[in-house]
Amino acid sequence: MMLNLNNKYTMKNIRYAVLILVMIFSIPIMAQENIEDYTVAAKKIIAAAHADSNSWERLAELCDSFGPRFVGTENTDKAIEWCYQEMLKDGFENVKKEDVTVFRWIRGDEYCKLVEPWAGNIPCSVLGGSVSTPKEGITAEVVCISSKEELEEKKDEIKGKIVLFDEPYKGYGHNVQYRIHGADWASKYGAIASAMRPCTHKSYNNAHTGVMRYQDSTVKKIPHFSLTDEATNLISRICGRGQKVVLKLYSEAKDGGMGESHNLMCEYLGTSLKEEIVLASGHLDSWDADVSTGAHDDAAGFIVPWEAVKLIKNLGLKTKRTLRVVAWIDEEYRQTGGKQYAKDHAEEEHFGLLEFDSGCFDPKGVDYLGPDSIYQKLLKFEPVMQLVSDSIHIRNKGWGGVDIRYMGDLGYPMMGWRSYNKDYFIYHHSALDVPEAIDPKVMNDNIAAMAIFLYIYANL
Repeated sequence: MMLNLNNKYTMKNIRYAVLILVMIFSIPIMAQENIEDYTVAAKKIIAAAHADSNSWERLAELCDSFGPRFVGTENTDKAIEWCYQEMLKDGFENVKKEDVTVFRWIRGDEYCKLVEPWAGNIPCSVLGGSVSTPKEGITAEVVCISSKEELEEKKDEIKGKIVLFDEPYKGYGHNVQYRIHGADWASKYGAIASAMRPCTHKSYNNAHTGVMRYQDSTVKKIPHFSLTDEATNLISRICGRGQKVVLKLYSEAKDGGMGESHNLMCEYLGTSLKEEIVLASGHLDSWDADVSTGAHDDAAGFIVPWEAVKLIKNLGLKTKRTLRVVAWIDEEYRQTGGKQYAKDHAEEEHFGLLEFDSGCFDPKGVDYLGPDSIYQKLLKFEPVMQLVSDSIHIRNKGWGGVDIRYMGDLGYPMMGWRSYNKDYFIYHHSALDVPEAIDPKVMNDNIAAMAIFLYIYANL
């Protein structure tokens, strides 16, 4: 295969290859020589990270003061400005808000009522991007569908009814298909509305929201709801006995047009290689599920890297490369923040981009998707990170992140921060995602581990 040397991304990769060769052959024992120094620095980082709970207090203040931060809302605009001012107070350099044109969606009022076999209210959440019901709502019989195969088997029973996708939870990656595509699938056979089991193994009677898509232009757009796990089980059991279930659904959801928002960033400048960027990030926006304030998803996701870089700066630890913290906008709905960043910063040399969006539980490490030679160097420093926890590992597999993938598509190394726990999806996109769902010590563990990793990585 011949290389196109006129392609800017090919040239970028060649420059990285040359840099890597220089690192390999000119300083072959660098990692071994510096492990002791990094161990000393790591112990200072760990002690400083656990000196107080100020990072958790910052998380709580953000969540409490501005509430849900759905893209394009006043809450989100105020939260961005508050974070901007806080970054200035922290003494970072190049603090800025970068313009992003975003898509808006307005939820409005909504409800779900059980009409037959008895009357009752069912907690629900209209899924992001859904159309509304008629003003009088939609009252219809329910058809329970436990799989895509059963949808085909029951296709002649669906016209004029509400389809409820009730497949038991097998994992987020599996069940999310009903959230994304369920409305199109049900509408294909004449359903007038659709609903689904939430993407969690236990909802504790809280509805979970999230984005859906209308991707089949040949079918009518119908409203799409998420119910609770408990309500879905109830309806499924009744239908399973051959009894009729009737629901009334109501939604005022509508498209809100285009608006302006911002990615937010700040920097701790490097020394000898300050033009090279090591980016650490999470997204600032969150879903608007009842009183949810998006603590796990993803306030902690951008506050942890923010606090990690602040820790490095305040300890006076120097990095060769510039550390850039980014709080992305619009990860949840249309990913316009990540796309815009890739347009604006494609020409900058990014030595790596890290994203944290897995819930703030015990730190598990990093998924590194980049040159194997760099990965091998990182592995030598794994014991330093394990000063925080033995469960921390650096892997050369996995996933980087939704926001950084657009820079990854340009050939830049991606890194996904891992702290996943299966209970994450209890909180995810629900009213339970509030500050008290995060342990301050666990948050500090993540800050310490990430600060150690960024300090090492930015000095490779």
